[in-house]
Amino acid sequence: MLCREYDGDNSLWVAELVSDTEHFLVYQSTKEKSWQNLKKFLADSPEYSLRKIGIRFRSHYEWLPGDRPAYYFGNAVLAGLGMGPSKEYRILGYEENGKMVCRWYCIPELIQTKEEIREVDASSPNMIRNGSSRV
Repeated sequence: MLCREYDGDNSLWVAELVSDTEHFLVYQSTKEKSWQNLKKFLADSPEYSLRKIGIRFRSHYEWLPGDRPAYYFGNAVLAGLGMGPSKEYRILGYEENGKMVCRWYCIPELIQTKEEIREVDASSPNMIRNGSSRV
């Protein structure tokens, strides 16, 4: 089930979906495996495409470039001895020129701290293929 309402107290991904007749936003739910639900919805509903994804905290959005062949979402926590408190990140990525461009956002502030280029891993459960490239 896709969540169409934002929980304003968390840093969550947001996705813009479009079809020939509909346009709407869906949000990560903290209670479900939302990314997998979105992936399944798109696989079962070829009339929809993922226009873009981003991350939101309260009224602040950070969007990735739109209409890409694939998108990526992941979580990370960095901790170490002497580092102080651990830091939590959301990693959002998009495919460009056959590579995955991944941006790391420290949360809840939504400060981009890193950008890295990765190989596209079509088998990754964290990647969603878009539109006609889903196969």
